[in-house]
Amino acid sequence: MRSCSRRLDFHRSGILPSELWSRLDPFLRARHADSVMEARPNAANQPTHWPFFSNGARSTFGDEMSAVHSIVIHETSGWPTHQSADNFVDQYTCRVAQRQGVGPQFYVSAGGTAFQLIYIDPARLTWHSTFLNGIAFGIENGDIGDENIRPPGVHWRALTTKPADQEDLAGMKLFGVVHPTGDEDVIPIWFPTAKYQGPGDLTHIGGFRMLFTEANYRTLALLCRYLAEQLKVPRNFTLLPYEERAANVDNVANFRKIVLADERAEMITAMLGKTVADFTANAATLQQWYHDDKIAARDPNPALAHRLRGKRHNVAWSDFCEDLGTATAANKRCYRGFLSHGLPGAINIKEDGTDQDDHPCPGPYFDWHRFAREVWDWWWYPFDLTSVAPIEFTRPYRQARRDTQLISYYYDVDSAPQDYERIRSLAASGDGFNLTDATPIYAMANGVLVAARINVDATPAHTGFALCRHEVFHRVNGVSIDYDHPPSYVYSLTTYMSHPFLDFENVSLNNPDWLNRFIVRLFECNSAIAFKKAHAGDASFNTGWNHVPVPADEGGRLLARGAQMERDAAEYQVCKADLRLGDYTLFPLENIPGATPVRIILGDFIGFPDHVPNNPDGINIALFSREELPVPGRAQAVSAWKNEDWWVAASALVEDDAAKNLPADGMVWHYPMMKFLPWINDITWTSEWDKYGVMKDGARVARPPQPKSRRIK
Repeated sequence: MRSCSRRLDFHRSGILPSELWSRLDPFLRARHADSVMEARPNAANQPTHWPFFSNGARSTFGDEMSAVHSIVIHETSGWPTHQSADNFVDQYTCRVAQRQGVGPQFYVSAGGTAFQLIYIDPARLTWHSTFLNGIAFGIENGDIGDENIRPPGVHWRALTTKPADQEDLAGMKLFGVVHPTGDEDVIPIWFPTAKYQGPGDLTHIGGFRMLFTEANYRTLALLCRYLAEQLKVPRNFTLLPYEERAANVDNVANFRKIVLADERAEMITAMLGKTVADFTANAATLQQWYHDDKIAARDPNPALAHRLRGKRHNVAWSDFCEDLGTATAANKRCYRGFLSHGLPGAINIKEDGTDQDDHPCPGPYFDWHRFAREVWDWWWYPFDLTSVAPIEFTRPYRQARRDTQLISYYYDVDSAPQDYERIRSLAASGDGFNLTDATPIYAMANGVLVAARINVDATPAHTGFALCRHEVFHRVNGVSIDYDHPPSYVYSLTTYMSHPFLDFENVSLNNPDWLNRFIVRLFECNSAIAFKKAHAGDASFNTGWNHVPVPADEGGRLLARGAQMERDAAEYQVCKADLRLGDYTLFPLENIPGATPVRIILGDFIGFPDHVPNNPDGINIALFSREELPVPGRAQAVSAWKNEDWWVAASALVEDDAAKNLPADGMVWHYPMMKFLPWINDITWTSEWDKYGVMKDGARVARPPQPKSRRIK
C-alpha cells in the first residue's frame, strides 16, 4: 500500500481536492464503509477565533511548526462517529466553554473517514500531547479505547440475537453504534470478551472497551503513509510500542531496549549524557542513573512546576520523546517516528499530587504490530529459518502482547540469505523451497488479494494458492523514493499451500489472517442487514443506514453505509461458497463503486506447505510483473500458470488501472525472490534513512548498509 502517488497540497477550504482523492491508495478509493478524507473548514479559516495560550515558543495554538518529528496516535475515549470531528472544531474555534483548543491535526472515525482539522501546509501546532505539541502531529481515532466509559445503552444496538453472555465470534461480541442525532453513522463495532486472545496489551483487559475497526486501521495507515512523506517523518516505530512512561519510571530495562533499537540511538544517548556502549553494557550504574533522573533533578517545564510536585516523572524517558534541552525543533536529537500517546505520557499531575494523569492511549486493544506492518514498505521473507532448519511456530505478532518486540522479518532474522539459497530450487513456475509441512508461510508485502484457493481435501487438484498484487514504489529523486510517480505493480503467487483445521464460520489462528478479516466483515454485514430487517421501525438506525459519507462534490465515490454492507455481503458470500468447495475465487476489484477489496498485510499468515506428489519442494513462490523492473536476474517468459482456470478468469477482469491487469497471454517479467528482496529493500532503506536526520559532529551520517538490529536482549 502506498502513501499516495502525488503529494499535493490540501485546498485552503479544507476539503481534500478530487485529484488527490482519486490518486490515493486503492483502499481509500475502495471503501470499507467510510473511506474518504475531508475536513471541517471552520478550523482553517477562522484563526482570529483560535484560543490563545502562551507557554514559551512551544505551545501557542496555530503557530507554524518548524519541524515535525513524530506522529502521535490517540483515541477519543468516546464516540467513534463522524461527530467527533465537529467536536474538535468547536474546541478550536472557541464554541465550547471547556478544553478550548484541545485536539489533533487529524481525526479518523471508526467508519474510516479521515478529517483534516487544521492546515498542514504549513504544519500548525495544536494541543494534543502536552510537551510534544511543538514537534508532533496528532491523529485522534474514534474509539472508546483506554477508558471504560460508555456501556451499551440507548445508542448501541446488539446486532445479533445471541444472549449478552454469549460470543458472536471467538472472543468477540458485535454491536452497532448510532449517533444520538440520528443523522449520520451506523457502524458495526466489535468488543472483546473475557475469552479474547487477539493482539493487544491484555494487562489492561476488562470493562467495556472496543476493538478498532478494519476501516479505521486501513484509513489510518493510509493517512500515516501520506504524512510520513509529506512531513518527512520516518516510518519508525518504537521496539515496544505498548509501553508507557508511567510504567517505566523506576526501571531502565524497557527504556534501554527502546533506545538501542532506534536509528538515532547514538544521538539520543549523547543527549542523555551517556553512550551506546553504556546502554549495551547494561551495568548497575545505568539503572542507578535512570532511577535518579526524576523531575526533582530537572524540571522540564517550569511553568507547570506547581502541578508536577516531583511525582512519577522520569526526565530521561521524556527526553527520548522530546529533547527539552535543545532550543529549536530542527536540532532536536530525540526520537523520530510514530508512537502512542501513552509512551511520552502526560505532563500534568492530578491536582491532589498523588498520581500522574497518564493513560494507555490509544488503548490496550490497538494493534500496533498490524498498524506498523501496514505503514511499512518493506518486503519480508515468506517463512522463517534458523541456520539449520525451518521455524515451525508462528510469529508472535499474531497475538502481540505488551512485551512483544516490533522487529523486521527481513533484517532481523535467525538466518542468512545463504540459508534460504540452500533450500531453494529453481522451477519453471518460480522458486521452490523444501520445507516441513508445519512451516508457516507469510505474505511478503502489503497488497490486495486477487485470487485464491484454499486446500480443503488435500488433493493435488485442490492445491491452495494465493495471488496478491502489490504496489511497488522504486523510482527515486536523488535518494528519496518519488511518490509523485505512479507505482509499478508486482504480483506474488504462492502455490502448493495447505490449510489444515480451517474454520469458515469463525476466526481462528488456524485460518489465514486475511480469511479471519474476511469472516469478520461478512458476519458484521449479514448481522447488520438482519437487524435492519427485524427492526424496520428503528428510525435512527435506518437514517444512519442511508448515510452517504462522501461530500456531494466528490461525485458519489462511496456507497451509502447500508448499501456498502449489502454489496459486501453479497459478493463475500459468493467468495466464501467457492472457497468452501475447494474452488478458486476472484476477490472484489478496486474499481469504484463496488465491494470492499480484501487486503493482504505485510507478514499475514497465509498457509502451510503442501507436499503433493507433483511438487516435492512443498512450496512455490513466483514474483512477476508486466512492466520490466531493474531487478538482477530478471527474465521475461510466459508464466507456467497462464492456462490455469483462475489465471484465465482473472486476466479477463477490467481493473480501474490497465497497468494492474493480469496479462491474458501470460507474458511477464520474472524475478528471483532472493534478488528481488534486497533490490527493493535497499531502495526503501535508502529513502527512509534520509528522514531520520542522523547527525554527528555537525554533519549528516552516511547511510549504513542496513537498519539497526531490532532484536534487543
